[in-house]
Amino acid sequence: MRLTGKKVLLAVTGGIAAYKSISLLRLLTAEGADVRVIATPSAVKIAGFSAFETFSGHPLLSEVFSPVENPTATQVAHIEWARWADLVLVAPCTAHTAAKLAAGFADDLLSLVFLATKAPRVVVPAMNCAMYESATVRRSLETLKRDGVSVVEAGSGFLACGETGKGRMPEPEELLEICFDLLSPAPAKGTVVVVAGRTEEPIDPVRVLTNRSSGKTGLEIACAFRAAGWKVKTVLGPCETPYPAWCDVVRVRTALEMEAAAKKAFRAADAAVMVAAVADFRPAEAKPEKIKRSRAMKILKLVPNPDILAELSAKKKRRQVVAGFALETVSPMENGAKKILAKGCDLMAVNDPTARGKGGFGEATVECALLRRRRDCVEELLPLATRGKGELAAALAAETERILAERPGC
Repeated sequence: MRLTGKKVLLAVTGGIAAYKSISLLRLLTAEGADVRVIATPSAVKIAGFSAFETFSGHPLLSEVFSPVENPTATQVAHIEWARWADLVLVAPCTAHTAAKLAAGFADDLLSLVFLATKAPRVVVPAMNCAMYESATVRRSLETLKRDGVSVVEAGSGFLACGETGKGRMPEPEELLEICFDLLSPAPAKGTVVVVAGRTEEPIDPVRVLTNRSSGKTGLEIACAFRAAGWKVKTVLGPCETPYPAWCDVVRVRTALEMEAAAKKAFRAADAAVMVAAVADFRPAEAKPEKIKRSRAMKILKLVPNPDILAELSAKKKRRQVVAGFALETVSPMENGAKKILAKGCDLMAVNDPTARGKGGFGEATVECALLRRRRDCVEELLPLATRGKGELAAALAAETERILAERPGC
């Protein structure tokens, strides 16, 4: 059990996602954690007392002057529990509670403990999508981040209010992994920046230039590096694949935004994997209003986008590794070999997502190969074949480690 001996204070607020906190509690205790639960009065109305007390083995506290477990203690509950915890996890956190915690209010048991503890604090916002994206909530969450609180990004999907959007509480299994990382951190082998998704270049408010990308391969790469003991940062363009919070996601839309974010993240990283489908060109001018169907639509002036892979490769230090992707539909191995030499990166995954019957966009498999550059020569590490995207990702992570190990001083 990975959390044996660890003490987690689970604070539950009155969002409909409070029912997920019961599953999270069960997962934490199954991993050996000692868990105490604080619930706001609204959370108690939604999820009740009995399940939390049954699965934690402790009384659930909701009031400021609830009795502490140690009958000889003179502290009130918020001080005793704040000192007891190795981690304070607010899940779910409503917009109301986020605002209180960001402002430093101390008018209930949860906010008192949040202020009094010296343990790491994690906030898991969950609410309606419009509320989550509002300037007020974003300001509260940014304030918490600046104060050193870990804020978990909400997930996207169908919400209890009937709308679809961003605001879902992440699944308990994902939150368990975040707790494990905070409570039992292992020294990371390094930091990898995974640049994934696609870019969208606006033509007008409703039209864009873009490439196809589901983001699935990028997620597989992030998972492979994490499983190998790396810290993962992700620069993510639009895609349909949900990314977990541990990916430390920076979301971008255009190639210029992706370029800036990738360069910034790579400065302090050991490796970068450029798997994003970046549009080669963007409109010279994005119109502020929708272009009407007319002769004006027949001519679209374009300018080239930055070559992010080549830029990262040109700026990498000896202790850094850069991997890229070559999507080729004709002569993939020949064109992939030319690309790895032209871009100057260390590794190149060659893939043909259009190969009939062999997987591709949004699928678990793809026709792919893996190449390594050794000065002016190209070595074939994996031959062109249909394989799982996870297998390709694992090979990328292993070869990245091998390259760093071969370089003295790395």
